[in-house]
Amino acid sequence: MFSWEIKTSVESSAKPQSIWKLWSNVHSWPLWDEGLEWCKLEGDFTENTKGVLKPKGWCKTPFLLTRVEPNQGFRDCTKMPWTTIEFEHKIEKKAEGRILVTHRVIVKGLFAPLLRLTMGSDLKKGLPKTVKRLTEFAEKQGS
Repeated sequence: MFSWEIKTSVESSAKPQSIWKLWSNVHSWPLWDEGLEWCKLEGDFTENTKGVLKPKGWCKTPFLLTRVEPNQGFRDCTKMPWTTIEFEHKIEKKAEGRILVTHRVIVKGLFAPLLRLTMGSDLKKGLPKTVKRLTEFAEKQGS
């Protein structure tokens, strides 16, 4: 099976609860993720809840929350024919009240090589900016 992934981590002074508040408010994702036009969730931010998002320059994309651990992380998955895209979001506690916020994108399946060509470079450029903006928003919330 074909697969590839991109991962970015940013250390922050934000509280895990501040990151979680931004993550769990799906409608606000475009505020800190400039690659998104809009997002919506069809229920509460819990496992097995479906949602839809609209990346800039792409079509509407359904997703499913597959793992939700409050103040620790979550995972969502988009299934396409013969391919899945998983987005993993994680908070790790560090020394002196700091945290490490990680976003990881895992693409698996028959069309993974094609998706790497069409969206890989945008993700590679955009993911670090997205995680940085997220932590900056969360740090402002906590002050």
